[in-house]
Amino acid sequence: ELDPQEANTYFQKGISLKMTGQFQQAVQCYDEGLRVAPQNPELYEGKGSVMHKLGQFERAIECYDKAIDFSPQRASAIFGKALAYGRLEQLQPARECYTRATELDISYQDEFYYEKFLKCIGQSNRTLPTLSNDLN
Repeated sequence: ELDPQEANTYFQKGISLKMTGQFQQAVQCYDEGLRVAPQNPELYEGKGSVMHKLGQFERAIECYDKAIDFSPQRASAIFGKALAYGRLEQLQPARECYTRATELDISYQDEFYYEKFLKCIGQSNRTLPTLSNDLN
């Protein structure tokens, strides 16, 4: 039987490995956690963020999709997916995901996240327009 604490241990260890730049070890950690908890959205999202750091944006999107499958309202995974689409220069799905993330969690409209999104779609050097004007 699954011990939720065990999945959380893998999740926390994966974060620590990512923060110290040990990306391959972080992926292995998340994969080990997913063997224990194959429906854990945090582990998929964590792995997605590492895939993003490694420049493997398609794989990041796959991980974010799995996280969203198990937790459809997971704004952080949807935001991560928006950033990955931005890096792939797929602007329409990037904007759609960003808009969905802001609908689920208004904090993603904050300047910090908005600027991060603009940077991923290659538009960070311009003046910040209003969100509604930019996404329409």
